Parts: sequence; C-alpha cells; structure tokens
Amino acid sequence: MTRTTFSAAYKLWTELLKGSKSPLTVKKYAGYLKPLVERLGDFELTELAEKEGYITGFALSNYSTNSARRNFWNAWNSFRRFAAKTFKVGLPELPDEFVGRSEKKEPKPLKESHFKALLEAVKELPDTESRESGKERNVSLKLAFYLMAFGGLRLGEALQVRPQDVQFKKTEDGQEYAEVLVRGKGRKERRVPIFYPEVVAYLKEHAEELPPALTHQAVEKRLKNLYRKAVVGIGEQPERFYPHRLRDTYLTRLADRGVDIRVLQELAGHASIDMTRRYVGVSQERILKEVQRAF
Repeated sequence: MTRTTFSAAYKLWTELLKGSKSPLTVKKYAGYLKPLVERLGDFELTELAEKEGYITGFALSNYSTNSARRNFWNAWNSFRRFAAKTFKVGLPELPDEFVGRSEKKEPKPLKESHFKALLEAVKELPDTESRESGKERNVSLKLAFYLMAFGGLRLGEALQVRPQDVQFKKTEDGQEYAEVLVRGKGRKERRVPIFYPEVVAYLKEHAEELPPALTHQAVEKRLKNLYRKAVVGIGEQPERFYPHRLRDTYLTRLADRGVDIRVLQELAGHASIDMTRRYVGVSQERILKEVQRAF
C-alpha cells in the first residue's frame, strides 16, 4: 500500500481525468471535490478511509440540492475508483440514497405560466456586460438557457457547444432553423434542430460567443434567482427550480404534441427508450384530446 496524502492523490487524479473525460467534466469533478481537499488535504488516504461520517456530513452541508449532491457523488466515486486502483486504498462509499437514487425520478416540467415568465425575464436581460469585467455575462446565460429550453440540452451539454457546432439551415418550405451538434453522455453526438424564431436569431447574432462563459454552478444560481423573481412577479408561488427542468419542459411539450417516441429518444440523447417513456402520457389534457378525437 502506497502512503500518500489526499491532496497529492487529488492532483494526480485530476491530471489522469484529462485523458478520459471532457474538459467540462474534469473541471466539474475537480471543483466539487476541491472544498473537501482544502479541509482534509493533509490527511493520508488511509486516514480518509475512516472518515465516512465526516465526508457525508460535509457534502450534505455544502451541497443543498440533489443536482449538486449528485455531482459530488459522481466526483467522489470517480476518485474512490482511482484510489483503489492506484493506491490500493478503499475509501468510504456514499449510499445511493445520498442523491435520492432509491426512487425513480420522474420528469418535472415547469408550469406553462412559470416557463413564460422565466422566458420573458431572460429576454429582458441586457447584453451589455463585457468579458473583461469578470462578471457573469448575460449573453452567456441567455445562450445556455435557450439551448436547454428550446433544444432540450442538458446543462453540461449546453456549456460545451462551440461556434462551429451551430449551423443555420432552411426547411423545404423556407423556414429557417438552427441545427446544433450536441456532445452527450458517453461522448455520443446528436443533432438537434431549434425552430423558435427569436432563439434562432439570437444564436445567429451571438454564435461566436459560444461556448457560454459560465460555470455549471453560476448558471444554476442565476436562473434560480430569475425564476423566483419572475414567478413572484406574476403573483404565483415559485416551485423548486433547477436547470434540468427546462429539458423536462421541452421533452414533455414535444410528447404532449404527439411526437413519436423514437424521435423523442433521438432528440433527448437517451441510450434507453425506457428513459424516454417517462415523458409520454404524463398529460391528462392530451389523454382527453386523443379520446375526443377518436370518437
């Protein structure tokens, strides 16, 4: 068994990740473990193996949302596998319940009124912040939002879209659309069309500013604040918001309009069609319309 500190092992792990993970994944994994390294970096890995309670408590107190806890869970498990293979040290395993994986996760689309309010709030953001200012840029936030809300991209996918990944085309009847090359899970690629005219125009104007110059956490924080203010502004009660609900809203909307499940699977980038089936048949309104149309 090799004796080494958590800090030294962390640095080696992040370097090795670069050979197998995308730059965004490397940055995300390293970022979620960094606060723990700052606390326990001087401990040897063998000592870290005895701190399951502390590690779980640290993560629960520092990451309050399921999304953040899932990211920490993924990063920690990656580091655990690395430590076991490289240093022959068994680090504590966090239970699936830590990220709520004991229950089947169902899509949670936004209410139509909430989505419209958030969309208007995003549109109203001025495109005036400069890259040199060091502030979170509104253009970057808008680009990430539009890709998620009107292309169904995951947040991680939206933050990887480059200028050359967006092409502008026209249908046979002359309608212009943006075709976005998406790099999904497992480095699988898919092409997603975006038709919403205002979004197509915005992408065309700002495509050269891709990828969005914001972190995963920054996008989530800003959209949460915008959502809350927008919904309160229309006199309604905000729900729990996280960026993936934009993707849920997009896919549920297509399912409710009768889009074929195989098409949905391709647009979503799901490896299994069982994942896609969660979005089909969730609307009582659609059930009523289909039965009414049949008779």
